[in-house]
Amino acid sequence: MGRLFFPDLTGLCLLTLSFAGACIVWAFSACSPVVQGIAWRKEVIFSFYVTICIMGSIAALIPTACKKASGPKDSTWVPHVTLTHHPECDGFSGHELRLRGIGFCAGCTGLLTGALISISLTVAYSAGADPGQSAWILTELGVAATLLGLLMPLSNSRSRLLRLVISASFVVGMTFILIGLDSQLRSIEVDSFIVLMALFWTFTRISLSQPVHKRICATCVLRCVQQKTEVAAVASASRSAASQISRGTES
Repeated sequence: MGRLFFPDLTGLCLLTLSFAGACIVWAFSACSPVVQGIAWRKEVIFSFYVTICIMGSIAALIPTACKKASGPKDSTWVPHVTLTHHPECDGFSGHELRLRGIGFCAGCTGLLTGALISISLTVAYSAGADPGQSAWILTELGVAATLLGLLMPLSNSRSRLLRLVISASFVVGMTFILIGLDSQLRSIEVDSFIVLMALFWTFTRISLSQPVHKRICATCVLRCVQQKTEVAAVASASRSAASQISRGTES
């Protein structure tokens, strides 16, 4: 995975809580089945989980920021997944996939792929497919894949394919956990906890990636993003000062 960036204090706290949650989930696999007469348990939990996967897929496809480059040294920011949302520089080369000259975010593409696979697995399980005696294996694999996916944003690996595969396995891993433990325990409380942890793990992964992106830009020789931000800040301050002077003149 390459060298890992050490997270900031907030990221460290989120990562600690995420690992603690993973340990609790792993401990569930040693518990005895819980007998519950809730007929709608699977339908409600897995419908909600599929909805989360669909929303995640949409979030990966819809752009959150799109800025046009004003010159050859500027960073080009375009929609997630459909193109790339990282600056076009060597520091982010491991974050991008290239297909016929078009850039795709490796992480977002992996998350989208994992979400689509998870939807298929969830639908199959809800329709009657059951892992049976292999349920505990799904849980163990799921915990390992989820923890590995959590650490991926902290890596400076230049392998685009590795980033895509681990990002996809992160989502599939959470689905393995949910299916494995639901098959073993059939507990709505455990299922609900896993769904909440899946949301928290996803939030942690996003929170860990943002500071790392800033660190990559901070150590970049071109410093294109910082320069653009500084220019925008100076322009904003100038407009504010001009507005205040204008108001003072009118009064």
